[in-house]
Amino acid sequence: SFLDEPFYGEVSLKLDADESVAKVLVEIASPADYKIFEVYRDQILKTIRADIVSDNRGVRVKLTSRESIQSPFFNLVLKIRYGRVTHFKKYRFSLSSQSQFRRLWRTSPCHL
Repeated sequence: SFLDEPFYGEVSLKLDADESVAKVLVEIASPADYKIFEVYRDQILKTIRADIVSDNRGVRVKLTSRESIQSPFFNLVLKIRYGRVTHFKKYRFSLSSQSQFRRLWRTSPCHL
């Protein structure tokens, strides 16, 4: 994703053999959770959804927004529940503009 565009990201979700995708709940942590972890919660998180996807690429959390993201940096804490167990995982996102990306690409292209 780029700055000033709707957000799209994916996070791999590893399940044990005895765990069922249907019983996993994933959401973006609440403001109270962010306070507990002493992490800044950007208002842009209100526009981002977390959905579980399971297909031939595996199980993952799809993060999307309909609105453009105006914040170049933000912390996202996922809250993952399975039964009575709750796990939290923090991710830090850094978005650049497309023009910055193109400029960097022209100066140092990647060769495979």
